Amino acid sequence: INLIDKAVELSPENANLVAYKGSLLISQNDLEGIKALEQALMLDPGLTDVEFSLALQYLTSGEENKAQSIAQKWIASQDNKVSGYLLQGIINTKQNNNTAAKADFMQVLALEEKNISALYNLAIIFENEENIEQAEDYYTQVITIMPSHEGALGRLSTLKAKNNELAENIAFLSKLSAENPENINLF
Repeated sequence: INLIDKAVELSPENANLVAYKGSLLISQNDLEGIKALEQALMLDPGLTDVEFSLALQYLTSGEENKAQSIAQKWIASQDNKVSGYLLQGIINTKQNNNTAAKADFMQVLALEEKNISALYNLAIIFENEENIEQAEDYYTQVITIMPSHEGALGRLSTLKAKNNELAENIAFLSKLSAENPENINLF
């Protein structure tokens, strides 16, 4: 962190350096990282990934209203609607408002049909609601798009095992393995 501090000191107007410092501080559980991310966004408001990280940090630190504000700003924009609905879905999930969260994630899919984050979050919500058939369908969609998605692979396998569908699971994973031989997560 000392080298980053020196770099920021030498170039305090470099939003990317300030954002990197913020991310590094957050990775060390230092909440000063939030201030650094906010500063980076003041320097360059176009850093969408930084703003998304900041919104997630707001959620983690209990400042849901600030995360909500970012989500609403993005939903109102033409450029960041997908990120806005995705963030809104995450906020609603955190608040245990699954009905609204599902609607938000479905909005993401209406805009971006193969959005892995929305598909995966829907799968988890349906699994938590014990709608296993829907959960399996969404996990399968995630894996079909991204065969290396460890979360979806693990959760789908667990669901199949709980439902005594091991043969079906083995056949599905074997098919994926044949189609994606470079994917070591399938072995």
